[in-house]
Amino acid sequence: MCRLYYIDHIKHQALQKIVHDYSGKVSPGMKAPIVIYVECHYMTKYMTWGFPFKDKYIYNARSETVLEKQFFQCVYHDRCLIPVSGFYEWTKKDQPISYELDKPFYIAGIYQNNHFCMITTKANHHVQHIHHRMPLVLQGDDVKRWLTDDFQTVLNMKDYEFILKEI
Repeated sequence: MCRLYYIDHIKHQALQKIVHDYSGKVSPGMKAPIVIYVECHYMTKYMTWGFPFKDKYIYNARSETVLEKQFFQCVYHDRCLIPVSGFYEWTKKDQPISYELDKPFYIAGIYQNNHFCMITTKANHHVQHIHHRMPLVLQGDDVKRWLTDDFQTVLNMKDYEFILKEI
């Protein structure tokens, strides 16, 4: 389960327009930039990663069950993109493994009340040897579809195969 990602606007200069001078590791409870789509415009907002729940944060939502949970009803209209340079998964020995692409990418997210939550899916073959779940990574046309198409249609897209590198 992804509980840490990072943004490197120096290594990935394409992120500079989105995150400005924000770089570093992001963990639940921290403010970080997300991208929303409002009135045909992309906007960067800074929100806290995780929906408050009792004395903790709910920071991941499973793509397969998110529609069934009342807690995540914002999914129908408040979707966001989480710009990242990479994310971490942990081995059984609690060793972090970092995954990244050659360029920055987005993770699917939802938001409400200045908080955001990451959408996860079943791990592909690049990650499944470490963990059975991974963030729902978006690239290309999937980015705009995530923000604008019907949610069930977006979740049914099966083309989430991309080449992640362990670093």
